[in-house]
Amino acid sequence: MKYESKVELLVLMSIQELGEASIEEIQEYIKNHWQQLTDTQPQEISKGDLLRLVRRWNKRKAVAQNLVEGEIVYSLADVSWYPKNQIIRCLKTPDESEAKSFIQAYENKLKDRGSLRLPQSVYRDYKSFELTFETIDSIAGGMSNGERKLSFPRKENGDLHIPINWLKGWTRDNSGLADLPQVVFVHKTGFSIGEFLTQPKVMTKQVKVKEGMSEYEYIGSGEKFKTIITYPMHGTKVTTKEQLEAFFKKLEVAPIRGLGANPAAFGGRVKLLEIKEIQ
Repeated sequence: MKYESKVELLVLMSIQELGEASIEEIQEYIKNHWQQLTDTQPQEISKGDLLRLVRRWNKRKAVAQNLVEGEIVYSLADVSWYPKNQIIRCLKTPDESEAKSFIQAYENKLKDRGSLRLPQSVYRDYKSFELTFETIDSIAGGMSNGERKLSFPRKENGDLHIPINWLKGWTRDNSGLADLPQVVFVHKTGFSIGEFLTQPKVMTKQVKVKEGMSEYEYIGSGEKFKTIITYPMHGTKVTTKEQLEAFFKKLEVAPIRGLGANPAAFGGRVKLLEIKEIQ
């Protein structure tokens, strides 16, 4: 592909808009937005040509390369960039001169900066919150304790608790209610185990499963537990304590998935009683 400053500018703007993206995601963004941003017929940018452009700026430390879940992704470095409307105006200018000026000015800015700081992660500004919940429905255990017997999770001292993987799975499966990608709760949010304020009464119940019956240990409604989460306040659509609270409030009525084992049979709904920031 013939080198054009506008294409290079479009690539950098695409990375800026996506925040953090793979080559395929950058390629798709350019394909879908070319005509809108340039007022010209879309051109095909091969993966190889796009990769060469991105690597050129990576060598200049203007674009960072990271590995997320085994996939290489790119993001703009921590360098002041041009306003979006200014870039679009440049992209819609018929000749290449203004785009060349933009690119040259950016290169000069990089040279003036000298050694650049590494770009910040998309997910950052972490804060910790203590959450207090109360069970609305029954919550069943899913720890195998012999044939067709499933017990509630216990710590070494025998106390019941809510395991971290339960909390991650529960928030992961409900993340769509706040337009959050599942990765936020699985890989970007820290959880402590759920500690009951007082130890619940354990009951057992026979439940029909695919093949026959299974016996579950479960706890009833009205049981309170606390957990601490460490959550990124930058990088998602949920960026305030109030928005985080609103997300958990949605899970009180009709969650996509309840907490605990076999929520289809036991319910697994919990309600948020309190959320408070901790230092």
